Amino acid sequence: PPEADALPGDNIELGEGIALEGVVEDLERKLIEQSLEKTNGNKTEAARLLGISFRSLRYRLKKYGYE
Repeated sequence: PPEADALPGDNIELGEGIALEGVVEDLERKLIEQSLEKTNGNKTEAARLLGISFRSLRYRLKKYGYE
């Protein structure tokens, strides 16, 4: 099983190349989902866990179609 502290993407290897933007967006989306699950949907607390402002979290939620 993966380590508890392992982040999504820890096992990504460059190989023949990757789409960096897509990988970063996938990681960001997963971390946002985890933060919302951990805080039972509390966006203020989720933003705090992620080290971003509430406004920044709202922007990202809209960007990924969660709002």
